[in-house]
Amino acid sequence: MQKHQYVWGTITSYSLGAISLSVFSSFQKSLLGLPFSLELKAFVVPIFFGGLSGIAIYLSNLRLRTSRERMRDFINNVEDIIQIVDTKGNFRFVNNAWLETFGYTKLESKRLSVFDIVHPDDLKHYTTIFQSLVRKEIDKAQIKAAFLTKEGKTIYLKGSVNLQLKGNVPVSTRSIFRNITEERESRYLRKLAENIFSNTKEGIVATDQKGQIKFTNNAFLKITEHSEEELYKKNISAVFPLTSPDSEVAIQMGSALREFGIWKGELWAHKKNGMPYLLRMSVNAIENEEGETVNYAGIVTDITQDKERERNLYNLAMYDNLTKLPNREMFYEFASIAQKEAEEKNIFFALLFLDLDNFKEINDKHGHLIGDRLLKALSQRLRNATRGSDIASRFGGDEFVILLNNIKTIENTKKVSLHILNSISKPFIINKKKLYISASIGISFYSYKAEIEELLKNADKAMYKAKQDGKNRIQLSLRTETRPISKDDLQ
Repeated sequence: MQKHQYVWGTITSYSLGAISLSVFSSFQKSLLGLPFSLELKAFVVPIFFGGLSGIAIYLSNLRLRTSRERMRDFINNVEDIIQIVDTKGNFRFVNNAWLETFGYTKLESKRLSVFDIVHPDDLKHYTTIFQSLVRKEIDKAQIKAAFLTKEGKTIYLKGSVNLQLKGNVPVSTRSIFRNITEERESRYLRKLAENIFSNTKEGIVATDQKGQIKFTNNAFLKITEHSEEELYKKNISAVFPLTSPDSEVAIQMGSALREFGIWKGELWAHKKNGMPYLLRMSVNAIENEEGETVNYAGIVTDITQDKERERNLYNLAMYDNLTKLPNREMFYEFASIAQKEAEEKNIFFALLFLDLDNFKEINDKHGHLIGDRLLKALSQRLRNATRGSDIASRFGGDEFVILLNNIKTIENTKKVSLHILNSISKPFIINKKKLYISASIGISFYSYKAEIEELLKNADKAMYKAKQDGKNRIQLSLRTETRPISKDDLQ
């Protein structure tokens, strides 16, 4: 089809050229007063040269049109955004990339002004540049600004704009932009990630597959007290010796990373100054596109102070604040352990419920501060009077409960109880004053499946019986809800 059009165009151009030059030749002869002739030989030259001129003009126009079409096709298919705007800001041309980016049709673009699509935040800046171009104050400019699509989405374009003149008169501006929205967001996210990594309180370290350090953040340097220069390219085991290849931690870590891609744990290390500290570490394996592990990333937290706080909070919750003896809640934990051990090993234990005699009189006479000091001193005597496996606890006020583990005989329990009474009866020196106090003790013995509450209740009742019988003495309770306990059980 194109070949046919080319042949037909050539013939037509030759004919028009021949006719035009023949007519011009006849008109010229007329002006010169030469005789007009219709003979063919009179038109041979005009027909020949006119036809050739027609073909030349046709081919020249054809090449020009082809060149323009190629240029238009190129402009319409490049990824860059191209627009031509007249001096009033109206669009005269936009390419396909512009239409795809902004979401308008070509017809809609002709109804728009460039100021309709510039983001309000950058409108003043863009207008200043545009007016400087139109006033010929500048002939080109670099622009980086925000624009709005048809849907109202913000996009960021970067490019150049220049002024087009016609007879030294500005007629339009031509702009070529590159869409940098994704690049800008990627750069922003990259910067955000860098800021997070740099400023997070957790230490971050990255190594290669052999453990050579490639990256550390500020928190990691602060935790380890090393400088970046000291750590870069060193093996991670130089900072955390427990992660050396042959260590148990390294073996467990390697196994977890191969199987799950992550390892979490706690380990001890030393800061640069030699101070030991406990850290919590989470290590992740980082793979490439082929699924091969190429790096490891570790998140490190110094939990030494946290553990200390946990220990302090635990002590506050489970130990008496005044005497530092286990409190009621802690006693129940110890008693549960003793109960389980007694059932498994068929052994016995005893509970001693101890209440001071006439302690209120000391508080009333000497004040609560002296009373508190007396309780602290008493607590130390209870520790000294019992074995390391026994538990002395304070239930509150002047009430104490002592758990005697793995007792052999009732007589032995009596001896321990009397030893405690004798220890308490010795004078206490508080603020250079001698103070005397006594105690009453009720004793209950564990028998199979007995509840701790029931044992405490029995020991409490026995203690009150000791007080009724004259104080400063012990009283045994040999019964539980399950069955009686006799001396035959404890020989």
